[in-house]
Amino acid sequence: MQMDDYFLRPAEEKDIERVLGIISNHDLDEEKLARSFLEDYFNDSHDKSKGRHYVLENASEVVAVGGYMHDEAQKDYWVGLLYVDPYYRGQGLGNRLLEKVIEDVKRLGSNRILVSVDEEDINDPAIRFYTGKKFENTGLKLDPPLKPLQRRLTLVRNIIENEVE
Repeated sequence: MQMDDYFLRPAEEKDIERVLGIISNHDLDEEKLARSFLEDYFNDSHDKSKGRHYVLENASEVVAVGGYMHDEAQKDYWVGLLYVDPYYRGQGLGNRLLEKVIEDVKRLGSNRILVSVDEEDINDPAIRFYTGKKFENTGLKLDPPLKPLQRRLTLVRNIIENEVE
C-alpha cells in the first residue's frame, strides 16, 4: 500500500479494542496498562490540552496509533502511545505519526519532545527508530506522564523552527 492509502485522524473511543490489539503484539503488559490510559483518555472529563492521540487507518482497519502527552509539572511534551501493527511495519506509518506529533507539539510552542525507552534492550527497535529521528540520549531519567509504561531512559529531540525532514 502507498502512504495515500492511509487516513490520519484523531483517535476515537471506538478504536480502543483495535489499538489494544496492536499494542498487545508488542507487549501484553503494556496492553493491560494502555487500556486504563485509553479509558481515561476518552473519559468526558479528560482535558484534551494534556495530549492527543491519532490513528492511521486503511480502508478496512486501524493499523497504527501515535500521540503525545503534556506533563504540566515538568512543562514537557512526551511521545505517548506509538505503535504500528507488525503486518504494516516498514511503510513509514510510524514516521507519519511521529511527524504529526512533532508538528502539534511545535505548534503548541514547545522546542523539544521527550520519549522514554528501555535502556536495557539496546537492540530494541524503538531505540533505533527514535535515534534515527534525531532523538538523542542525554542521560536524563525523567518520569513520563504515563508512569506505568515508563522506561528507564529518556531520549530528547530538539524541535527547530522551520525544520525540514
